[in-house]
Amino acid sequence: MAIFHLTIPILILFLSISIILFTITQPFQCGCCIMNPWDALSPTIMNYTNHTISSTKPWKGLVFFPGHGEISGRRTDILRSSILQYNPEKWDCIIFYYAQDKPPDPWILSFQPCGVIHEPGLSYGDWMEMITPDLVNSYNYTHICVHINDVQYQTGVNPSDIVQDMEYLGLDVASPNIIGSYWSSMCKDMVPIQWYEVGWLGNTPLFTKPLSTTDKGSRVKFIEIQVTFFTSKAWSCWWEMMNPSLNPYGWNYDQCFFNFCMGPEMGILGRYTAIHWGKYPPFMGGVQSTMSSYHFNMSYKEIYRTWLVDKFLEIYGNEIEIDQLCFD
Repeated sequence: MAIFHLTIPILILFLSISIILFTITQPFQCGCCIMNPWDALSPTIMNYTNHTISSTKPWKGLVFFPGHGEISGRRTDILRSSILQYNPEKWDCIIFYYAQDKPPDPWILSFQPCGVIHEPGLSYGDWMEMITPDLVNSYNYTHICVHINDVQYQTGVNPSDIVQDMEYLGLDVASPNIIGSYWSSMCKDMVPIQWYEVGWLGNTPLFTKPLSTTDKGSRVKFIEIQVTFFTSKAWSCWWEMMNPSLNPYGWNYDQCFFNFCMGPEMGILGRYTAIHWGKYPPFMGGVQSTMSSYHFNMSYKEIYRTWLVDKFLEIYGNEIEIDQLCFD
């Protein structure tokens, strides 16, 4: 009897340890979250067709990183890795640095050919507003890429190829698959897709559809800003939505962009993958922030959306309801 009473606790302890070990070694599913994010980067990059997608149209790009605030650390390592992917013959590059102290000159020089602009205390929205349509036109940029500093490409991804694919497919805005996105639609085309729901537009489901019958990318009405490519025309329209005084962190622009800009052609390109490390805590290799100030205050959200409705009327001369303009 004593042995029986001793065996039960040992058995319970063994089962508990087994469950814990099984849990921590399995992918942790929550949309595009996975316990070991790099596991999802191992599949072969998907091709659209058997021939190479290319465009002979000349182009010139600007990539900018809207907000970096550390001299060293995980985000700096990710930033350095990302910059190496952009061919300086095709891309100009800007890093916006917001920390109070100016970074040392050797640090700035180490990021060449990227320029570093130091403006203490400015926010993500302030930086994006600086990339004005006039600036874009004056340098003859045909494409703009917004690249957040905690997003890293899969090894071998060439951003110039993304631009070529945009031209071939007639896209105004494009993104690679984003593992670690807050929206599961941003990486669903790691497998073949048909139709699936990605959100709501008022009371209407918002869907994506394949670019063609042979590829695994998808045309969409929403792209979360992580590493996002715009044509200069699409960027000009995005810029019109910006109001840093009401929306300093840039939340909600992507949820209003499609309708505000009258239905641009947008696509998630299944050949390419990047990972948003900001979705993961440090023990998983991530750089997750705990700063509550980054959460978009709901009262400001309504104030910003009300302003955007008025902006829509100013530009197009048509009235529109908030739930027809933006979705949650």
